[in-house]
Amino acid sequence: MDIQVVRMKNNSNDEFYGTADKKGIFTEAFRERSDKPRWIVIEGDQNPETIECLNTVLDDNKVLVHLNKERIPLCPNTRIVFEQCSSEGNSPAFVSRCGVVLVEN
Repeated sequence: MDIQVVRMKNNSNDEFYGTADKKGIFTEAFRERSDKPRWIVIEGDQNPETIECLNTVLDDNKVLVHLNKERIPLCPNTRIVFEQCSSEGNSPAFVSRCGVVLVEN
């Protein structure tokens, strides 16, 4: 199993997703293909603007639409995990697309 951690903290949308001429850290992790099970862990509290861009990945389409209009499908054996301290900034649309596990101290 392959686990890749992508840190959200201190990254702008351009650094996270990339731009038309620059690769983003999440987009590159998402683009990778593997024959074995793969987990992408997005670590850190997410801002609503960044998360809303993931709606097409989390819904039935399972496709990341890049800013340059490229459509990158989710690999069938890839899973995405969001690890965060609080869900305060998450929209109802985001929460309804995810399974939530609360781990208390």
